[in-house]
Parts: sequence; C-alpha cells; structure tokens
Amino acid sequence: MDFKNFVVIEYYFPKEGKFNDVMSISENSLKLFKNGIDGLLMAQILKPVSKDGPIGMLSIWKSKESLTNMMENMSDSLKSDVANVQEWTSDIQVKMFEGVEGWHVS
Repeated sequence: MDFKNFVVIEYYFPKEGKFNDVMSISENSLKLFKNGIDGLLMAQILKPVSKDGPIGMLSIWKSKESLTNMMENMSDSLKSDVANVQEWTSDIQVKMFEGVEGWHVS
C-alpha cells in the first residue's frame, strides 16, 4: 500500500448531554462515506476511553485534493449533519497530515 496519502483526524467535544447525538451523526456520516466517496481510502470513528474525552474521526484520503473535492460537493444531508455537530459541540479540532511511511496487516 502506498502511504503517500492525506490523513485527517477530527476531534469533537460534545456539550453536556450531546455525546450520543454527536456519536450518532458520526455514525451516519460514516455510512454515507462507506457508500463511496472518490479518493477516500478509509474512515473510522474513535470513541473516547475517558468519560470527558472527545469523539474522534480518522479518515485517510488518496490526496488533499480528494478531501477538498468532497468538501466542495458535500451532500445536503452531510451539510445538515455538520451544522448540527457545530451546534452540539463546545469545540471541534481538525488536524491534517501527509502520510510518509507505514504498514498494515491485510
């Protein structure tokens, strides 16, 4: 596998009482992604181990351009989910990386 890709790690800090809502939207988004988004190689939701930790979303893209294209052509359903998540979180942090080297078990 070529590891010269683009990795996005998102952290969602749900407001009090909104954890399940944010988790549900994350799961729905993952289902939309699974239906096929050009250039998306992998996506995974990360549930916090600690009670007050953020919900994470990890996605690996073929290139930064693949991510940019998805953002520019986002479905109405996904736009609605993004608006709700922004309302239900106290903070959202997005970290972006370029893949250098790696391995995985197939």
